[in-house]
Amino acid sequence: MELQVRIAYETAEMLELLKEYYQEKNGIKFTKGEVLSKAILDTYDDWKVIDWSKTLGLPIKIEKEYEVNSGSQR
Repeated sequence: MELQVRIAYETAEMLELLKEYYQEKNGIKFTKGEVLSKAILDTYDDWKVIDWSKTLGLPIKIEKEYEVNSGSQR
């Protein structure tokens, strides 16, 4: 059985932004799955330290235009 999850275009853009950040920070390539796993693990490490009321400025602005194909939304 194959399971696919669809995400919004904006979510795919944010995932590409996060992927770019991790790749620059670590100097290696990441897949989307690895980016999600790393983000979750980083969240566990920093959850109690972060002041969440000051961290997220909503709406999040994507300054760079990413090409998101339909495959990137799965």
